[in-house]
Amino acid sequence: MRIATRRATGALIAMLLALFGLAVPASAQTQAAVGPVEITFTPDPAVPAGEYNLWVWPTGGNGVSMPFTGKDAAGNLTASIPVPEGKTTVNVIVRRSTSSNEWEWQTADFKEIVGTSAISATYQDKENFTLTREPDPSIAKPTPAEPGKCMALHTKEFNDKYAYDGELGALYSPASTTFRLWAPTAVSVNLLNDTTGKSLPMTAGEKGTWEYTLAGDQAGTVYRYELTFEDGTVNVSSDPYARASTANSAASVVVDSAKTVPAGWSAKRVAGLKDRSQAVIYEAHVRDLTIRKNNGITNKGKFLGVVEKGTRTAKGNPSGLDYLKGLGVTHVQLLPMYDFASIDETGDLSWGAQYNWGYDPANYNVPEGSYSTDPKNPTSRIVEMKQMVQGLHDAGLHVIMDVVYNHVFDTAKSPLELTVPGYYFRMTNECGFQNGTGVGNETASEQPMMRKFIVDSVKYWASEYNLDGFRFDLMGIHDVETMNQVRAALDQIDPNIIVLGEGWEMGNHPKGVVPSNYRHPGEIPGISHFNDAFRDAMKGSVFDAKAAGFASGSNSEKDAARVYDGVLGSPEAFDFAAPYQSVVYNEAHDNFTLYDKLKATSALEGAPDSEIARRHALATTVQALSQGTLFVHAGQEFLRTKGGDENSYKSPDKVNELDYDRAATYPGNEALFKGLVALRAKSPWLHIASYEEIANRIAGGAVDGEHIAYEVKDAFGKGASAWVFVNGSKEAWNADLVAGEYGALIKDAAVPASPVKVASDGTVEVEPLSVLLVGQWDAVAPAVVPSQEPSQSASPEPKKSEDPASKETDPQKKTDQASQKPNAAPNQKQLSFTGSAAGVLAVVAGGLVLAGAAIAARRKES
Repeated sequence: MRIATRRATGALIAMLLALFGLAVPASAQTQAAVGPVEITFTPDPAVPAGEYNLWVWPTGGNGVSMPFTGKDAAGNLTASIPVPEGKTTVNVIVRRSTSSNEWEWQTADFKEIVGTSAISATYQDKENFTLTREPDPSIAKPTPAEPGKCMALHTKEFNDKYAYDGELGALYSPASTTFRLWAPTAVSVNLLNDTTGKSLPMTAGEKGTWEYTLAGDQAGTVYRYELTFEDGTVNVSSDPYARASTANSAASVVVDSAKTVPAGWSAKRVAGLKDRSQAVIYEAHVRDLTIRKNNGITNKGKFLGVVEKGTRTAKGNPSGLDYLKGLGVTHVQLLPMYDFASIDETGDLSWGAQYNWGYDPANYNVPEGSYSTDPKNPTSRIVEMKQMVQGLHDAGLHVIMDVVYNHVFDTAKSPLELTVPGYYFRMTNECGFQNGTGVGNETASEQPMMRKFIVDSVKYWASEYNLDGFRFDLMGIHDVETMNQVRAALDQIDPNIIVLGEGWEMGNHPKGVVPSNYRHPGEIPGISHFNDAFRDAMKGSVFDAKAAGFASGSNSEKDAARVYDGVLGSPEAFDFAAPYQSVVYNEAHDNFTLYDKLKATSALEGAPDSEIARRHALATTVQALSQGTLFVHAGQEFLRTKGGDENSYKSPDKVNELDYDRAATYPGNEALFKGLVALRAKSPWLHIASYEEIANRIAGGAVDGEHIAYEVKDAFGKGASAWVFVNGSKEAWNADLVAGEYGALIKDAAVPASPVKVASDGTVEVEPLSVLLVGQWDAVAPAVVPSQEPSQSASPEPKKSEDPASKETDPQKKTDQASQKPNAAPNQKQLSFTGSAAGVLAVVAGGLVLAGAAIAARRKES
């Protein structure tokens, strides 16, 4: 999920109003309707001023990043924050953003700052800061809340009294259905039977529950709850535990799960992997996979479209399920499939009509209706999602679901807030919602009943839909106890279920609550974290489009060293308990695709597409050779582009759709990817289980900003090492290697069908912008890891897709591949690389040397 959008520049007031979704009248192009809020911030003097910025949002709206624009006489940072037209207040966070963490540090929320006010903040240390607000004296101050009132539902006493561990929701049987709701602060609750039009008074039960039992078979009954509270407030809500819904989340529906079993459904779980790090996770979106015109898929934008067999594009290229199967990946991770609020399920769902990633939770335990062929039929979405899961399983693919328990789309409409106001969310002392997510609210997973809700939900999805994994959006908002309970509950179902998440450091956790972020991975074993350190070192900061990384020519020893650390599972960057906790990735649905990032990088301005393709292949190859869990974004294998859109969460289909024909445009890159996946599957040395073993078996490092080299002992058997050379230069690299005959398993941006013999007379050539993986010839000669595709180097120039109506070619596109492999220049820095099949590699050309023993020592010190 994206927290940030582009930094505000230029006409800040007009742009921010536009980002808030508000019109900018002609009379207000340079001034908001209400005077701006003036802010002064005293920063940490040791931190570059440019790393500090503001996160600004109107109540109920989305947030944007805004820079400080000036300094006062004392050197404090200053800015004028516009108040959107039609609003009188704005909300503000001061934060520090670094290349590896956009929320490296932050203040608490400045909530509901009145226009024309002045506010100030002062950095004290990493844990402390001061906030001061001086409201406009012409505007009345809000009446302060009664002390303790806002947090009364977050006390130990309240939770000890009311926390309930029983089953909730519509508990169906053919003979009767019991409706059970947890609402301890309500004074009365009615069951609204929308099927019959009756309002039925519910009976108070234990621990704040309310119940009503309807006799007879109630499958299909439409219902809601009407709750009355002590202050006279009346809320009407759907069921937080609903498992079926009418269109657009209007009401809940009783479901008989026995009637939602599709033909061919297998209750038996798919066999898992021996090691989590064997997973190759392919992230995709249901609509992206299926919606494009002329892709041969009938059920466009639907669950069923994902699993149609035998589909081809109009140009004859495989699409949909056949394409996914051909990649060799192990898991398909699908962006939110639960019921989300940002799409009108009864509206136009055709190509170009509506689009959203789906990070807008409405009903957590109900499939999204727009992905079904009949959104108005409550069971259609259930049956068809199960058909999709089964179809992927039948194709040998595991299924991971993207879950978003960290926030809701609209607290005013959320069943969680409507049924127990102020309980499920972290609150401020002024009774507002904390906003660590940047989208207006954050759930309180440390609350026993919120924790129970999350655990119950993943258990339901895993058991009812046979899902094989869960990706936790903004996992850092949650706490370690909740995530450990999630892991334990899933282990009871299937210990092979994968759990991974965004362990960013964020959220307003109460004192004593340990966040489930990347600073605490050892406290949540069995759960993996996205490795943004590897990502940014490889391609440059995702928060600066023009910034370069190792693969884009930064020529930085720091980047090269961080990439090599990622190859080892990032023992230096993170304190992961085991390598599988490192989710190694170069791109995801968030931010630029790798291709678009390379095209935007300043250092590559004007670079031909042939060079971009080589650099892309370089990044993908190093990623595939890294310890940890491999994660790729759909289309990464064929250089997916979104036309430079770095936040396409609601961009049209033409931006987000998957262009299967692009794989034919870059056949070398696609073949390389398939070969790398096959190599990884057959190479235990790419799945080393512990950091101690990695330290004992892998040695090498980054010699300079363009070259990395290392040895993996016993990769091809006892005493048979693998040697890996990574050349980030546009020049060929003559690396020293003990004389002898070797077999190359990766060479010149390709995985050959069988190892290619390479002779070393003391040096070995590594082609420009490529990786060379070799083993001694007698150890690898028997085609140890054959590729599924013919040897095909990543295209020096992209292959032009043939239009069936025209066979013309562009002669300027024909490039002599040999000319792309210049010899090393006379003054080129050489890497002296010596060793033997059983020996320890030594990097002696200078630069940074990282030996296995040193890595182990540093881990022990930490």
